Amino acid sequence: MAKLTEMKLRSLKSKEKDYRVSDGNGLFIIVRASGTHSWQYRFTSPISKKERIRTIGNYPKITLAQARSEHRLLYSDVKSGKDPQETLIQKRLEQPVSTETFETVCFEWLEIQKDNVSKATWDKDWSRLQRFILPILATKKLIHITAQHLLNQCTKVAKANVRETAMRTMNAVKRVLKYAVVTGKVPHNVAEGLTEYLPKSQKVSMRAILDKHDLGRYIYTVENDENKNDLVGSAIRLMPHIFVRHSEMLGMKWSEIDWLKKEWKYEVSKTKNSGVSTHIVFLTDQVIEILKNIQGITGHKDNVFHSTGKNNQLSQRATMYRVRELGFEDIDMHGFRSTARTLGCEELDYDEKYIERCLAHKTKETLGDTYDKTQYLPQRKEFYRIWSDFLFECKKNFQQKKIRRVK
Repeated sequence: MAKLTEMKLRSLKSKEKDYRVSDGNGLFIIVRASGTHSWQYRFTSPISKKERIRTIGNYPKITLAQARSEHRLLYSDVKSGKDPQETLIQKRLEQPVSTETFETVCFEWLEIQKDNVSKATWDKDWSRLQRFILPILATKKLIHITAQHLLNQCTKVAKANVRETAMRTMNAVKRVLKYAVVTGKVPHNVAEGLTEYLPKSQKVSMRAILDKHDLGRYIYTVENDENKNDLVGSAIRLMPHIFVRHSEMLGMKWSEIDWLKKEWKYEVSKTKNSGVSTHIVFLTDQVIEILKNIQGITGHKDNVFHSTGKNNQLSQRATMYRVRELGFEDIDMHGFRSTARTLGCEELDYDEKYIERCLAHKTKETLGDTYDKTQYLPQRKEFYRIWSDFLFECKKNFQQKKIRRVK
């Protein structure tokens, strides 16, 4: 006799461990710790005489009525001497084997998507597939791609980036494979339902260079790159010197720069409880040289890093790609804030409170800015100068070691 009702199904809550509730004659609803509710038919195979499980689908996508209807068919097969699980396996084996690779089908799907989604959405899907999936699965035949392959790769993405990025990547793969199923290239979508098993996000610090030698290698590389004077090259050269937030640097406007005072004054994008509202960056000789070069490219525009992209400015992705192309896989442009904060104290022995103000952070005094109105402008100006000199000193030391190794 059936035991489940729609009301009871809706009341089932997940626990620390998976558990199941019977509907009678081997039909169960499995309530998983993850929150998923799955229909299962448990039966004794008339062939092997062993207990077997046939998954029917997830609730509420598969309703109680639909699950019972499917169960009646499966129950009837068992009574007539058939093993419905073996029948399913046999059908899958009889499917024509696709020799197409993931890359081939991916490009087919992307071509179709051009007419179905906005350019921004298409670009994001392509970027995630290109960065995280194609380097691993491009040449793998569709029929050989397993759920474990996808889960392993997207778990790495979640740990190296954030869970949201991994989930969006997995969803893009799922849509590619859905297209493959619809077009008869594979019998089923192995990416279905995998996002819930990705590790939860952990807050991590931006990946930063915290070693003098590594910092010297970076400065040497970007200063000797053949494309160092284009807009992207100029951006990745400028960032270590001014160490503002990545988005703030790319949003810099020519009108905010005072060439006479050698200052850039702008409204801070992320103040919350730890920052100031207006910030001044003192422009060193090295920074002025880079900005003068950019002026020859975008000086007639409002934005220093003018582009045809979003907000008429260069994208963070563009700078990230260039840095990756130059061989720096493990750093983030935003991480130069940590670089200046850490090495400024450890290597230059500069007072922490002055560097904090260079980072547009508020004072750490108990009453905050209520009593402490000091901006430490002379000390901050000095730090920018010695920091830019330090960057080029690190570059020089790296270059000398490089020459000695060659000899």
